[in-house]
Amino acid sequence: DEIDATYALITGVDRVNFSRLENGQTVFPVDETYQELRQSLPAVEDVNTFLSSHQVAIAQLAIEYCNALINDRTTRTSYFPEFNFGAAPSTAFSGGGGEDATGNNRDLFVDPLIARIVGNSRNGPQIATQPSFATVYSELASVNSDGVRPNNLIDRLLAGGSSTEAIAKGVCAAALGNAATLIQ
Repeated sequence: DEIDATYALITGVDRVNFSRLENGQTVFPVDETYQELRQSLPAVEDVNTFLSSHQVAIAQLAIEYCNALINDRTTRTSYFPEFNFGAAPSTAFSGGGGEDATGNNRDLFVDPLIARIVGNSRNGPQIATQPSFATVYSELASVNSDGVRPNNLIDRLLAGGSSTEAIAKGVCAAALGNAATLIQ
């Protein structure tokens, strides 16, 4: 229940009330996923009892929350007000690393995500008990000073030919389902 509440707070998605039409039927995908996975989520707050099945369930729940966040135009617009989900992936995720305003499209997506999930921002103070902004950014989207991108998640997803929304969902789920949201 705490993991679910954390994901709801971070994404702004109300699990019980978020719905969509599917084949003429109203479905509640986040709530349905949560109810299906509830027994597979950790039952106690002890890292020594954490199983691989718990991580799989957490990943599935994170994916569903991010799917809801990215699919709902109102929620995603308030979460990522300047990011263009309608742009081609190479344009939407261009730039990065705090470049000038015309080249930081990647940061328009990644920065709010890290700030909400980890609580650290690019230029703000860092919460000592959380991974630093730079560490998380490096894994998700970094650009070296020579312009060469290391093996970060966004670039791996771009190389796979995914759509802008699919890349956004994948990056969101990877960030949301990590230890920063799970370890107390």
